[in-house]
Amino acid sequence: MNLLTVPPFLAALPLAHWLGGADRLGLAVLVLVCVWLMWREGLLGAADAKVATVLAAAVPASLVLGLYVLWLWLALGRISRWMRPGSWPWSGIPGVTGLYCGVVLTVCLQYPYAIS
Repeated sequence: MNLLTVPPFLAALPLAHWLGGADRLGLAVLVLVCVWLMWREGLLGAADAKVATVLAAAVPASLVLGLYVLWLWLALGRISRWMRPGSWPWSGIPGVTGLYCGVVLTVCLQYPYAIS
């Protein structure tokens, strides 16, 4: 639900400064501006934008991995549509799902023993 993303989003910039100082705060602000522009153009959902901002503030590595997952997902969709028109079942990419995959990958890479 979109309302559940509001409290972490409001805490994102202070959290970024507390966790990583000015560098992390700058990254979080940059991501915030980028996702706001994307949201304004209808390219990204509001919850996706808020979650991306929180990840930039709290765990930037997971944001990067999540964006890789989303780009891979987009590439697979384009290839699938090119090879067999009408075979890709989704009209858009669920951003929060890709960002969640980035968090999972980050945890798996940092704590490989947690998987077993």
